Order: sequence, then C-alpha cells, then structure tokens
Amino acid sequence: MRILDRLREQHRLIEQVAGSLVAFADRARAVERPGEALESFCSFFDGYADAHHHAMEENILLRALRDAGLPETGPIAMIEAEHAGNREDIRKLRALGGSEQFDDPAFAATARQYCARLWEHIDKEDSVLFPEIETRLVLEREKLDREFDAAEKAGEGIAALAELGASLVGRFPPRQELPGVIRGEGCTPCRHFGIGCQGVEREWWSDLEWESFHSRDS
Repeated sequence: MRILDRLREQHRLIEQVAGSLVAFADRARAVERPGEALESFCSFFDGYADAHHHAMEENILLRALRDAGLPETGPIAMIEAEHAGNREDIRKLRALGGSEQFDDPAFAATARQYCARLWEHIDKEDSVLFPEIETRLVLEREKLDREFDAAEKAGEGIAALAELGASLVGRFPPRQELPGVIRGEGCTPCRHFGIGCQGVEREWWSDLEWESFHSRDS
C-alpha cells in the first residue's frame, strides 16, 4: 500500500528528529538561542508528526480498521492513547522551555521520555500494526491510497516541516540509543503488553487465524 510506504518513510524522519531532540536537550544551555531551537522541534512534532502523520493514521487507517469490525480495545486504543501522550510530552517541553528551565533535570528527562516512547511506538506500528493492515485491509488498498493522496495534497506546509526536521537532524546529530531503551519488533517490547493490551493475536485474531497458525507451526 502506498499509504503504508509513505508512513514508514515519515517514521524514519520522525525517529531521527526525536534522537536530535535528546541531543539538543542534553546540552541546551550551551546552544545559542535554545528557546528558538526548542520551538523548532515543537513545531516539527506538532505539525508534522502529530497534525499530519498521526492524524492520517487515526483518520484513515484506524478508522478503516474500525469499519472492518476490529474492536476499540487493544491495539487501536493503545495507538490513540500514545498519540495523546506524545502531545502531552511536547506540551511539557514547551512549558519548560518557555520558562527557560533548560537546566531543570525534568527538561532532559522529558525529552528522553518522549524519544523513548516515540521509538517504541514507531517500532510496533512498523512491525505489528502496518503488517496487520496489509493483511486485513487488502481489499481497501486503492481506497486508502486515494484518501492518503487527498490528505497529502490538502496538507499545508508539510514539505517545509519535513525540511525543518531534516535541518534539525543536521544541526543536532541524533542520539541513536538511550540507556534502558531496547528497540524491537512485535508486541512484547510494548509497555502496554499484558496490561492495557493482550497483544494483537489475542485481541484481533479469529479462531480461523489461530487454526492456520497452529497448522503452519506443526
């Protein structure tokens, strides 16, 4: 699906800018006009990652999954909850930056939390959500691609926001890893697994899918 290919491409930029945010936060006081730099990061995440990227996931992909009969609980609820949590982290960063609290340990900690959660979010979308969509919505391929094309065309300033993200990556070489953060595929690395969500297999799979799985496994 063209929509999934493009969303994966957007993931690559978003995860790099998240790593750049941590690199910036670690030495913000030494950066010239740190408030302006932080506002550039927040503008990118608000406009590109959330209002554009997350909105397309929610308004096109998750809506299509609901229309296909998938339950509100489990992966759909967790994805939307994480989008909301990401917005809250950016709000906190903006508030700290607006008060010029760049030396406050909470500033760097919030940046690292945002980055870690975003990386985890991207990993499970790439390795769980998108493959499930490719299987479950195969008959909706053309419709979803048309909706994506229309959303891309209607989006204002998206190219400029992408360029802003790329410039931040160039200015602040991204952190590629964080202490205690292990990136991985599947549901088990997800912090919601076994708590708010039992995993895509238990939440979404039908008896026929389980039978097919056991048949292949044997």
